[in-house]
Parts: sequence; C-alpha cells; structure tokens
Amino acid sequence: MASRWLSPDGDANLVPFARFWVEVVFPFWRERGARAVREGDPGETLYDWLGDDEAAWATAQAGFRAAASLLIEPVGDALGDVSDARVLDVGSGHGAYAVELARRGASVTLADRGPALEPARTAADDAGVRMTFVEGDYRADELWQRLGERAGIGNEVPDAGFDLVLLFNVLHGHRPDEAAALLDYAAAALAPGGRIAILDQFERDGGSTVADAGVALLDLTYRITLGGGTLDPDAVNRRLGDAGVTT
Repeated sequence: MASRWLSPDGDANLVPFARFWVEVVFPFWRERGARAVREGDPGETLYDWLGDDEAAWATAQAGFRAAASLLIEPVGDALGDVSDARVLDVGSGHGAYAVELARRGASVTLADRGPALEPARTAADDAGVRMTFVEGDYRADELWQRLGERAGIGNEVPDAGFDLVLLFNVLHGHRPDEAAALLDYAAAALAPGGRIAILDQFERDGGSTVADAGVALLDLTYRITLGGGTLDPDAVNRRLGDAGVTT
C-alpha cells in the first residue's frame, strides 16, 4: 500500500498532499478553527492567510497536483476533443489539467493569483506547451473584463468567447453567493455553444454511510479553511439554468 501511494514509483505519490495538510492546513486549523466553528467563517481564507509566502504556496499547489494526478487523463478524456478549442481555466493553480488540454491541442488561458500560478508556469515549461497566464482575483469584475477582451467579447468578433471554461475545485472555496457569481461570470465568458466543466465535491445522497461521513469531513474542512463548503448539485444546476446554460 505504501509503495503504491507514497512512492514516486507507485500509481500516485500522495506524499505532497499529506505534506500540504501537515504544513499548511493543520496550522491554519489551529489558528482559525475555533472561530470558524463558532462564527461560521474563519475571518480570512487559507489563501488570504498564505499571502505572498511562495514556499507555502508551492507546498499547497504540490499537494493539489498530487491529489489530481490520478484524474488528469480521465478528465481529459471526458472533456472530449479539445483540439483548437479556446479554454479558460479559472483558479487553475497547479495547471495540471490545463497542461493536459494544451497537449491535446487546446489554446489555454489560466486565471489565478500570481503566487498560485507559479507552479503552472513551471509545469508548462517542463511539458513544452504554450499557455496564457492572467493574474488577478477571479472574484472581481476587472479580471473578467480583461479575460473578455482577450477572448474578443464586446469587440464584435464572430463567435467571441471561450469554448470551454473550467471550474475545477473552485466553487467549494466560496460562499453560495460568491459561487453563484462565479457561475454567472463563467457563463458570460462562453462563446456560442460553449461549455462549462465543473469538477468538485458535491453533497452525498445517503448511498453510503462511510462516503457521507467523508464528504461531511470535507465540508467541515472547507468551512474552516475557506468559509465555503461542498456543493448542492441542484443549486448549481439552477444557477446555470438562470445564466442560460443547459445542464
């Protein structure tokens, strides 16, 4: 078991993910957990708490990349043919999914905070793929205006917008109103016939007690670290419908 999951020679090396918890998540829990439970939010998110600490950001993104390592290829397959597609990866962080889509012929734009994008820049260089990096707060109008300009939105460009917008492990980090606003932003950035792909953790339906307990622990973790939580799929689909996106 250890060779399979805790070794560079195994199916996936999850040591960086464990290190992220030990060196980043648990210290934040100790500092902010009590307040988050008492008042419903931590006062500041884990990402705000990291600030400009490049070493801590590198630890976090290495952990996220390790956790994603088993999903990269099947997710790429599930998205279908992306050759020549204009892809926007929001909150892209480590960039593993973006690199995979770029390898498959997509033109990929990544949008995230500056420190969070550094691992993605390195991953792109290592893979020999070209991608566009846009730094900023994806919760803000200003960033989406810049992204829209890059995609030709508002400039009378035929079929302006992105063919595919990725919201991968982003929505759970935000309050319901913030998550709803992100869905609206993503829908407005789509080209005619474009798609939004969401990869995240959703509430369970009681099919497995063990799985439900695991998702409940994730929900608590997101509440403590980010003020967010696991997603209600019906609420997400309703919001996408309100934004004109067929689910």
